[in-house]
This record gives sequence, C-alpha cells and structure tokens, in this order.
Amino acid sequence: MAVFVIAGLALSGCSASESNSNNEGRGDSEAADDSSEDTFTAKGVLRDRTLPGYRVGEVCDGPNVFNLQDGYEFKIQAEGKTVAMGTLPSGTFSKEEGNFCEFEFSVDDVPAGLGFYTIDLGERNGHKEFSEEEMRTGVVTKTEKFEGGI
Repeated sequence: MAVFVIAGLALSGCSASESNSNNEGRGDSEAADDSSEDTFTAKGVLRDRTLPGYRVGEVCDGPNVFNLQDGYEFKIQAEGKTVAMGTLPSGTFSKEEGNFCEFEFSVDDVPAGLGFYTIDLGERNGHKEFSEEEMRTGVVTKTEKFEGGI
C-alpha cells in the first residue's frame, strides 16, 4: 500500500516518534541506507485552467477552477494496474501562461522500474503518461493536455 505525502504532510498516520523508533541505536548512515530503490516518490504540479479573480499565490479552489480541487483523488498506473493513489492539496493561482490553479502533488512508495507511469484523473478529466525519470524529478503539466477526458 502506498504512503502519500501531499504538500509536506504525511497522510500515513505514522508519527515522527514512531518512525524514529525504528532507527534507534543505529548511526545516521545506517538509517539512510533503509531507503529502498524498489520505490520512489512521484511528484509534480498539475495546472488546471481557472477564471481570473485570484491574486498570484492565493488559494484558488472552488467553482472558478475548471476540473480539480482540494481533496481530488487520482491514480498512478503502470503496466495496466493502479500502483499508487494520490490526493491533491489546495491549489494556488498562477498567471504563468494564462490563468491556472496549480496543484502540487507528491506520492510516496511508487514501485520503481516499470518504465512509464500514467497519471489518471478519472473518466471526466483523462490521463497522461510520463517516464519514471519525469515522475521522480517532477512533472509540470496542464490538465487540458490529458487524453481521454470528457
């Protein structure tokens, strides 16, 4: 099961004291070696068109945003299977290349080594494929570029 990190908040329910207790009595280098190459953190920014009326950097959730909103759930798929799930945080307004609400996401524990991954925003909003490298370094894409949406 994947653990999700959205805008710096861990949603796994694991507290700092729980995660630190697993590394007791070990040096920092040993604890750092626990990070597995079997998984990675997928991250990026989904840019959804919005109507003007916000200031740059202001939260822009609501009826003026075309498709996405705070709490919107999405899938990460590879090889035809869902390999992780994510939930979007609140978006912030940007005027870069038009009027967009930008939703920054981060999803931990995505299985590595599957080549290409699809961000699936559901039947209404479509999907788009990215390489593992793009998902690791951070994709930035407009939702209007997604395929298969209504």
